[in-house]
Amino acid sequence: QGAASVRTCPVCHRPMTDPTPLPCKDYMCLNCAQTEINRSAQCPVCDRKTTFNIRLAPDPSFRMQVQNVSKFKEHCNAFFMELVSSCCFADPLHGPEEDLVELLLQLVSGKNGQGTRCLSPFASHDYIDRTPVIRSFLLQLLLRYSEQQVNAHMCQYLEQAQQFAEGEKVYNDELCRLFVQCVEDYLHSHLAQLKDMKGKKKALEMTRETLEDAQDTMHEVRWVERPSANVHLLHAVAKARFGLTCAAEFICETLQPQASDDQTSELSVQDQRSLRKAKEFLKTAAKQICERCPDGMLKLFLMKQIVRSIGLDAFRHGMEDPTYQLHWIVPTTLMEKGEEAVPDRFIVHEDPYRAIREAMAGLVLSAELSGLEKAAKYGQRNKRAVSAVTTLAVYREVTMCNAGRHVKKASLDKLDQFAAAKDRFRDDVRALFTEFIHNRQGARFPEMRVSPRQSGMVRSQSALIIHYITILKHTAQHNRLLEFLAQLAFNPTSLTKAFFPTMPEDILHDAQAVMRGAYFVCPNGHPYFVGECGQPMQAYTCPDCGAHIGGGNHKLFDTNRRARTTDTSQTGHILGPANQRSRNPLPERSLPASATALLRFFIDASLLWAVSTGVASHHQAVLSSTHPNVLPDTVAQFYYNHVQHDIQVFSSAIGKGVDLGLIALHQICKHLLEVKPHDGRGLDLTLANRASRARWEEVFNRDIIQPCLQNINADVQKGLDLVNGDKRLGEDPLMRAVFEVDTNPLGGSGQGYLSPPLWRYRVLVSVEHLAHTLKTSTKFAVLSAFLKREPHLRAIQYLPDIVKLQRLLVDRFSRRIDRVKAQQISIESFLNDLADATEQKMFEKFIGSYNSAWGLMREAVAQRSRLRPAANTIYKHVNRKGRLAFILPTTEGYGRCATSLVDLLVMVHNDFMAEYCGIVDESVSNLSHVPLLNVTQAQLISFDSAYHLLPLVLAHCSYTLEIGQGTLVQYNWEALEKQLEQRFIIGRPLVDPEEIRLVYSEDVQNSSDLSSLRRRIPQEDLASAAQRQIANELPSLPEVCQVLSALEITIGFLASSGGDREFRLADYLLNVLKMKPQEHLISTKLMQTSQLCHLLCVWRLISVERARRLSSSGQDAFEQIDDAFKEEMPREMNYSVVAALKNLSRDVFVAELLEFISVKLSTRHPEGHQGWENWALKEALESYLDEKEVSLEGLDSLPDEVECCHATSVWTLAAQFSHSTHPAYFLELGGPRD
Repeated sequence: QGAASVRTCPVCHRPMTDPTPLPCKDYMCLNCAQTEINRSAQCPVCDRKTTFNIRLAPDPSFRMQVQNVSKFKEHCNAFFMELVSSCCFADPLHGPEEDLVELLLQLVSGKNGQGTRCLSPFASHDYIDRTPVIRSFLLQLLLRYSEQQVNAHMCQYLEQAQQFAEGEKVYNDELCRLFVQCVEDYLHSHLAQLKDMKGKKKALEMTRETLEDAQDTMHEVRWVERPSANVHLLHAVAKARFGLTCAAEFICETLQPQASDDQTSELSVQDQRSLRKAKEFLKTAAKQICERCPDGMLKLFLMKQIVRSIGLDAFRHGMEDPTYQLHWIVPTTLMEKGEEAVPDRFIVHEDPYRAIREAMAGLVLSAELSGLEKAAKYGQRNKRAVSAVTTLAVYREVTMCNAGRHVKKASLDKLDQFAAAKDRFRDDVRALFTEFIHNRQGARFPEMRVSPRQSGMVRSQSALIIHYITILKHTAQHNRLLEFLAQLAFNPTSLTKAFFPTMPEDILHDAQAVMRGAYFVCPNGHPYFVGECGQPMQAYTCPDCGAHIGGGNHKLFDTNRRARTTDTSQTGHILGPANQRSRNPLPERSLPASATALLRFFIDASLLWAVSTGVASHHQAVLSSTHPNVLPDTVAQFYYNHVQHDIQVFSSAIGKGVDLGLIALHQICKHLLEVKPHDGRGLDLTLANRASRARWEEVFNRDIIQPCLQNINADVQKGLDLVNGDKRLGEDPLMRAVFEVDTNPLGGSGQGYLSPPLWRYRVLVSVEHLAHTLKTSTKFAVLSAFLKREPHLRAIQYLPDIVKLQRLLVDRFSRRIDRVKAQQISIESFLNDLADATEQKMFEKFIGSYNSAWGLMREAVAQRSRLRPAANTIYKHVNRKGRLAFILPTTEGYGRCATSLVDLLVMVHNDFMAEYCGIVDESVSNLSHVPLLNVTQAQLISFDSAYHLLPLVLAHCSYTLEIGQGTLVQYNWEALEKQLEQRFIIGRPLVDPEEIRLVYSEDVQNSSDLSSLRRRIPQEDLASAAQRQIANELPSLPEVCQVLSALEITIGFLASSGGDREFRLADYLLNVLKMKPQEHLISTKLMQTSQLCHLLCVWRLISVERARRLSSSGQDAFEQIDDAFKEEMPREMNYSVVAALKNLSRDVFVAELLEFISVKLSTRHPEGHQGWENWALKEALESYLDEKEVSLEGLDSLPDEVECCHATSVWTLAAQFSHSTHPAYFLELGGPRD
């Protein structure tokens, strides 16, 4: 009954709002009913007469019915659109048949061109909007296929749509603009899929070809009046807009280069040269198409794209620099009039400020105080507001405008007199006002003072900081939520131990709450993970040091312990240098990205003011709160750079360019004067711990930030109108042209494809635009949470490839490569050494995934990961030129980057799944689990923004042309959220972390590995003659080192796996380790006689040979040994040791002592030998031999005064003594000749 009876309003032909019955029982909108009754006092449906004074009221039950039916239709329409997209346009290569497209076009535009509407399965007489509403959903689907097919159908599409705007040029222009925008968005979405490392050059070439094609079409095809006849030309306009937008992007990169261009640095020198050439070709193509445009419209469009991105000040600065050669971009008519001027953005305070500013200017010129006193009278106005705008006016008119030219002393004296008046200012505000009069602000930071040579960028940024500080001075005492920021700016000594808002924190404890299992550490401090219940059931060896880890029967080994659960979050400012921060707006805890960016601006501006005032205690307090440490003389510049970065990030967060971002920040400063006071009750305003910081952030965002951002788009537009309407600077032609204040700033004919509406600036449909449009919504909580974390979630897609890469690297290099070699080999040389082309492509793919994930997560790894890499490694670019050590998963050195990246990706996935369960009211315990080593993309929140997310956004947005409203972009939020859940979230399990660790070759020499090998494979010695022959068959030191490396790899594998003691060593290398014995064992005797039971004997033999040959050649044989054990022995002690050696089996002593030194005294595990320096060497060696259940006859004869600190000297003496004639060597030591 509802579907049959509820129709559109018979008067306005729209779905009824406030359905109201007349006495005749005909329904219509309340406003329509009132209009009709007042006009004719009769029903417009049945013409039944009524009275003029009839009382009309909406029918609540019927209104509910209308709402239910409308909601039902919306669901049906969304389902139908999804059905058309997935079924009619499912073939990725071929479009739908002609008759199907014809049918779909009828559904959009009506069979006889009666009207247009959204794509819907309902009958044409039901729900047709009689005012033209043209939606682009079908066009977006058709654009997936050939341009010819699109053009053919668009002729019919525009012909039917135009019937509703016949004779109305403005509507014809809007129809054309609608088509151009659809095509432009399609081109950008296609380009986004090419912008990876290898596709960037291809993207540049595609853009250049598109521009050249557009230029040819626009030059050859003539414009006619009917849009349907101009489809090819409209397509060319879309291509030109697309190409110029891309060219503007590359010009912006030139004017404001990134702190590090990761993608470019990953390319070879030849590829970088080729990429630079492609960029130059694109800029040349852009210049050519602009130059051929007769009235500069395309130049103006290109300039709009650049200025809206980097700001007018930066663009002007680039124009003045001859290096960039950008004068050709500005149309001649604008160039002739243009001059640099810093807009007065304080004008957002409107009339109160304007009046005081003009009075201030009069005082400067005439030295008359009466006008200013009159303008500054409070009257009915807020005293704080008048004080604030007066302070801003003196900065603008005296400090800023008069820098570089003399201001009469009489005028300055009058201003001092004005400031000194009783009750005009508070003391602290009076001091600030006086500083502005004499340009003394920023005593320790000259950039805060205004000087004649300052650029417009510097002045604009300084003016914003002054605005913020001025407002903070006037509001902090009345709003305790602002007290923390005021303390940072004016008394930072009280906050040196505070947890600064928006700073990252240690999230390990929170992450462990959603993971099944627990972290533990081995005796040497290396972490490992136990899954399931978190209690060990098996014993293993640590992959880093070989120590025993785990346990049995849910009992942990006594030597192991739980990993830290204490919070390691740092106080103070911990973001590091500004050029190492991400340029993408990122959320932090409960704060959305825009709120995080804004609050960071407040914090950095406050700290900058604190260090620039010249107060020593403030300077020292800020310095002690800054981590990592910065030099005292650079701390002000450090925070100035952060403020500059904050402005760019905030502008991006609200979807604006820098110029509009500055206006937005000035509007927010104005709103701080107007926000409702807060008493701070229930808050710890010192932010002494994480919990108090989180609570403060939540309240500050709710009560301060969100009210300021609620209408930010309208505020920005209002501020822009005020700036452009300012009598002083509102006539700047560049600003008026860029922000489209004038309809036709170039004064041309504006006809055809050069019609100004076709070249208006607009924000492209993108994932970022979607997030800005949605903002924070409780109705679409899943979509809001997803978009909030999307910058990090997009990196999860690379996790399976990174896991595969790390497993392959561990299999290839574990125990086979040392640290030095890993840091010397480049990734590029590693790839080039791969003989198999298929294997090389596979590694290139996996390393490419690692690079992409690292670029997205690098900042988060530095601040959030469980194993935080050292500061000197975290910002390295892991590209083909980088060191292999960067991608090898270890727990120390450069390899921490690889380990931390995987840990953090797992954490991000699990955290979001836990958040999703909270939103949909499900228990996290119901989620399944998957081990990290088995995870696939299908089990993760895996998506590519260009390939998956952007097409999904485009499929659920549509352009709408409504007469009187222009072109609008609408999103189907409900359908989009549903699709997003189904495609990327529902059914995803939690990922259980697993350890992937590489062991360097030198780490194999530890007691745990050797003990494990002896336990698994009983060892015995080779015959002495066989040992001598093996040593003699290795003539050079490199050959000795090569054999030793192969033996250490073998020990590592057998220590964990065991084997048949009688299995030949050469066969094990060939069949199990896939190593050629001839290349790695070299010695024929070794290959013929050695079995696995001889492995330790051979390892000791070769280790002794290596050390002896290094020592005899004057090299350090103990580079991995702590210097504390390399002390030289006195001559008398040498004599005593030589005497003791006569009672020892010298060859056995040399081998056992070398093993003891290598295993127990290594620098790799200093905690294992702390305090051993003064321990008697014979006691330490005897203890080690007891562990092996080995005895050494004659060891007691070693003197007690010989300590472990002499260990390497004793070994060197013993090795030389065993190879020398006893009396001669004895005489060399200075002993008696007998």
